[in-house]
This record gives sequence, C-alpha cells and structure tokens, in this order.
Amino acid sequence: MALWQLVVAFTVESQTDMSSGTAQTVWGFVRAPLIAIPALMTAVTWSYAKRHRAWGPA
Repeated sequence: MALWQLVVAFTVESQTDMSSGTAQTVWGFVRAPLIAIPALMTAVTWSYAKRHRAWGPA
C-alpha cells in the first residue's frame, strides 16, 4: 500500500470516526511535515545549486 493510500484512508476514517478537536489536532501534526517537505526540498535544491554555480566555470 502506498503512502498516499494510507493518508486517504486515514483522512476518511478521521472525518467519520474522530470528529473531536483532539483528533483534528493530532491529524494536523501528522499532515504538517507532509506539507512542508516540498518547500524544504525546494529550498535545499536552490541553496545547493546556488553554491555550486558560484564554484563552476564562469
């Protein structure tokens, strides 16, 4: 089973079975890193490219 399938399954379960504020808070903490990964990877790639461009041939 792929990660996105687990996320979808857990989202459906959390929306139907766990409608409390605590469950939504926990789900927010689970989702936050998944949302942050693309931004972090973009920043790392940009920084790496910037550093290596400065050392390359002019």
